[in-house]
Amino acid sequence: MDEIELQYHIKKMWGAVKSNGIFLLNVPYSLESAIEEMPVNKWEIIEGKYSLTDKRIVNENVKREHCVIIDPSSDQIDEWFEEQRYFYGNEILDLLKRCGVKEAIGLIDIDGKVAANGENAKFFIARKNQT
Repeated sequence: MDEIELQYHIKKMWGAVKSNGIFLLNVPYSLESAIEEMPVNKWEIIEGKYSLTDKRIVNENVKREHCVIIDPSSDQIDEWFEEQRYFYGNEILDLLKRCGVKEAIGLIDIDGKVAANGENAKFFIARKNQT
């Protein structure tokens, strides 16, 4: 999704939260965690098929993934590309605020450990005020 479409969906989800309800957004991959894991360039054998995966961060916040899967039993080669926009945790907090989600906090884990300024947050939570 581009950022406009993402904002549209967040606003719809926030609008569906009842008064005094809790909004929880799980973001398993932030730019902080992606940078730690990238780049990846590896060959693997998965279920008898050869897989080459190349992942890297480009343009400062876009993960680009290229994967080639070769099935020697059928002479078939599949190839796909993916680009995904990644956000820093503080960018997600800002995005939520722009979508009307006030006082959201970033959590490092589901047990409630708060992420300073959203850094390395995997969960974002907010309670909708009573109207």
